Amino acid sequence: MPPPPTSKDALRAALLSHGREMSARIILFHQSLAGRFGLNATDHKCLDLAKHEPEITAGRLAALTGLTTGAITAVLDRLERAGFVRRERVAADRRKVVVRVLPEGQRQLAPHFIKFARAMDALHAGYTGAELKLLADYHTRCIAVLKTHTALQRAAASPAVRSGKPLFGSSAHAS
Repeated sequence: MPPPPTSKDALRAALLSHGREMSARIILFHQSLAGRFGLNATDHKCLDLAKHEPEITAGRLAALTGLTTGAITAVLDRLERAGFVRRERVAADRRKVVVRVLPEGQRQLAPHFIKFARAMDALHAGYTGAELKLLADYHTRCIAVLKTHTALQRAAASPAVRSGKPLFGSSAHAS
């Protein structure tokens, strides 16, 4: 393994490279976990977002993720079949449907995170308080950059993408 870079430019380049790999590894981790329950990574992350809002609607979940309401319906169908969520009509407004994350589903997932959580805690224990503060600040700033650039990408999507039409040629594949 080569020695770590020391110049500021080399360190910045290394951070970008490590960030790309970390992004891929995070997606692959969540896909492997979701796959154990017949779900995909998008389903799993939608569940994660939903558990932070006790009465989230499908429309709100679509807005948070940038997925279409049709895609969110499919996600919720899979999550409901797997026992992770339940859709309920709101008594005061029967037109409104909220998604409730079910505790039983969360209990199914929890054991699969224990080893990972312990490994991450052991990793964090190796840093000083000042280093942890710096890492927390870095992650907070990364999240802000990601939110901004996600919104920019959504806004810049072509009308064809927004309408679901194929971008290149026809949707039929030639043999």
